[in-house]
Amino acid sequence: AVCTGRVERALLSVDGVVEASVSLPTSRARVVFEDFSQHILKEGGPEAVKKKVSMLAELCASEVQQGGYNCEIISAIALGLSDTEEDDDGGVTLADNAARMESARKEEMKFWRDLLATACIFTIPLVAIHFSTAKIEHDHNHGPAWFEWVSLILATPVQFGVGKKFYVSAYHSFVNGKVLGMDFLVAMGTTAAYAYSVTIFLLEEVRFEAGPG
Repeated sequence: AVCTGRVERALLSVDGVVEASVSLPTSRARVVFEDFSQHILKEGGPEAVKKKVSMLAELCASEVQQGGYNCEIISAIALGLSDTEEDDDGGVTLADNAARMESARKEEMKFWRDLLATACIFTIPLVAIHFSTAKIEHDHNHGPAWFEWVSLILATPVQFGVGKKFYVSAYHSFVNGKVLGMDFLVAMGTTAAYAYSVTIFLLEEVRFEAGPG
């Protein structure tokens, strides 16, 4: 419900939109623009009206995407100016919509599967190193040990490569909707842990470089 409200507010923020409704079960939004057809018809004809409708649809899609959501225009029609009889959905059937939703779901699953595989490539060796060296005594006055350097190298791509999506989504959610959602919590928690570890690592390195004193 929160996401639905945010998308509707994003759509209503576009100049020219008078009504916006989002259906969470079908992942669709219906947007109604103000009636400007008569004014534009006199100046540029039907093509000008259709162009204006398409432009507003693109602005709506862009606004939703800036909010951190995927958005694709299914149809943008100017009522009364279509060449063929179309229903309120612009001639897009439930089967068409279901096919698009399934395609989008598969793409999203592939995206997350690739991220998981990438994370595992770096994280599994990191975990193995951590547990295999946990009982090794190390004099921190001699600077970071070899396994600490390797851990830093392995952890950084996971934090900022795999985690990039969470940073981007959290940024867009805050900038466009002033909302601190789950993406922000994930980014904040992992960043705090990473920053703490790097700080300790750098303190060891600085203390080693400075030497006894």
